[in-house]
Amino acid sequence: GDSPWRKKDCVINLKLAKRLGFEKPEDAVGAEIAGFFAPVIVRGVVEDYHHESLHADFEPVIYILSDWTEYYFVRLNIDRQQTPERQFEQLKSTMAIVEAAWDRAFITPMDYTFLDEKFNQQYHEDERLGKVFGMFALLAIFIAALGLYGMFSFSLRQKVKEIGIRKVLGAHVIDLTRLLTANYLKILLIAYLISVPLYLYLTDAWLNNYTFRIEKGLWIYWMPLVLIITISISAVITRLIKSINDNPIKALRQE
Repeated sequence: GDSPWRKKDCVINLKLAKRLGFEKPEDAVGAEIAGFFAPVIVRGVVEDYHHESLHADFEPVIYILSDWTEYYFVRLNIDRQQTPERQFEQLKSTMAIVEAAWDRAFITPMDYTFLDEKFNQQYHEDERLGKVFGMFALLAIFIAALGLYGMFSFSLRQKVKEIGIRKVLGAHVIDLTRLLTANYLKILLIAYLISVPLYLYLTDAWLNNYTFRIEKGLWIYWMPLVLIITISISAVITRLIKSINDNPIKALRQE
């Protein structure tokens, strides 16, 4: 007839069932609902699933077998046991068969996309943003490490004689290490306390773009401090070891 539906049967998702006022999914089964060109009867309720990226909330959806459609979904069975090159060749030959069948049935050329590519495009901007921030973060860490190494080397040159005297008087390696790094560790701790609130604010602002998001665990508080100390020590460790192992007599002879 004039109805676009072949049958009155439909399937809805949980979001739509709740929107229609059904407390339980099974309450919606068998109900007649209007507002879709013609009354339809709910034959089943399916779980909500993501049509879009995790930025968006679940949408209320109704599934009806319709004569109106502009898209056809075709599943291609590709042998996953083959090498990627062989799978690509198999995909090309299969698509050629599908396109030939389309051309025999329709006048307009076949315009198609792959569903996995559509899904991947949903996070394209997030991936690009991550790469940009990652590159700038690595550059900032590299520059900061060079600056720390320069400051540490300058400080050690001013303490050459002090280190020599302490070694002659029997100072232990651990004591010298604590003496030479204590001030820098304090500075790093202050930098950590200043930067973490800003870091938490920015990550919250970014995660708020997602309807479905992770919750930050305790590791997000202590991991930056561990990384700061690890990178800082790595940047100056060779200079520190050299200064501690230098012959103290050379330093004292300069007096």
